[in-house]
Amino acid sequence: MINGVFTVLPYNLENVTTVARHKVVNVYLGEGTKSAFWPFGDAGVFTDVVNDVANVYNRVTLLKNILPFNRYMCLPTPQCKIQAKYIWIDGSGESLRSKTRTLDSIPECYKDLPKWGYDGSSTFQSDVENSDCILVPVAMYNDPIRGDYHKLVLCETFDFQEKPTKTNHRYKCVEALNQVADQEVMVGFEQEYVLLGMDGNPFGWPPERGPEACRSTSTYQNSIFI
Repeated sequence: MINGVFTVLPYNLENVTTVARHKVVNVYLGEGTKSAFWPFGDAGVFTDVVNDVANVYNRVTLLKNILPFNRYMCLPTPQCKIQAKYIWIDGSGESLRSKTRTLDSIPECYKDLPKWGYDGSSTFQSDVENSDCILVPVAMYNDPIRGDYHKLVLCETFDFQEKPTKTNHRYKCVEALNQVADQEVMVGFEQEYVLLGMDGNPFGWPPERGPEACRSTSTYQNSIFI
């Protein structure tokens, strides 16, 4: 039951469409067209009907997406096997890539994990002629999605000559930190967020002043609108 209006079974999108059609017809044509689909004494408000139908449709869609996913995520895994998801930053310097390998034992730390290779030409990190790149594990965490003993593995990336790729900034950072290993180093990260209006300009920012000042540090500047 959604907001006391009607009940829809998961996966039955045809039922959602039928109920929505009857409800909208009743709203437009008035009380004379009432049917079992409309349980109230008056036709109601059209916007409420649209919202009710949208909520049901969204919930059904969510179930259709989640239930098959959970089904496969819950498949049993042999006790002697774990899945390690290797994660790295691609050549854009912003996007993450990943792939999973099956291991025969549970690693105690990231140093127990093997290096791995990948095609750097498909991640903007090499040309086609020399596309072999190397994943080197540098950190390991329990996988909250797969659960059990499965792992998330953060990796540095190196090219076919075992040199750090252009977006492997961690390599240079570690070099710098090793030079001051006897000191207490403090590292901080700055994150800035800009909310955009529907016109594409920063929300509340005077249009005549231009958006450049607010957008200069925005990575995904078209992701959030108000």
